Parts: sequence; structure tokens; C-alpha cells
Amino acid sequence: GLLLRQGRTADAQKAVREAIAVAPTNAALHLLAADVALAAGDSAAAEAAADAAIEIDPNIASAWLLRARIKHAGG
Repeated sequence: GLLLRQGRTADAQKAVREAIAVAPTNAALHLLAADVALAAGDSAAAEAAADAAIEIDPNIASAWLLRARIKHAGG
């Protein structure tokens, strides 16, 4: 999102955590958390968030793709 484009990774992480607290079963938010974590260089958190998105919605192809990218990169 906008915060990431502005280089405000910590703010983006906080915003996503707050959004997930409000809507914990929203797979798209967990996928966003994975993207933010990856941008912050935290591949373990990115993989965990992608896994959470997949657990909520196994048909979310972009989460599977992101998870594969993390694994391929050695995360």
C-alpha cells in the first residue's frame, strides 16, 4: 500500500496488525501482512502470514505464489 511505497514499513506493519485485530478471518489482510513483512526483510513472518491467509482461504492463489517465492528465496 501507500505506506510501503513511501518507505514507511514500520507504519505499514502496525496498520496491518491493527486491521487483522479487527478482521482476523480476512485472508486478504493476512496476505497484505505477508507482503509487508517481506518488504521489511522478515521472511519468517511473511511465510507465517501467507500460511494464515491460505488457512483461511485455500483458494487464494496469490498467497500460494508468495509462499513459493519465499521458499524459493530461502526463507
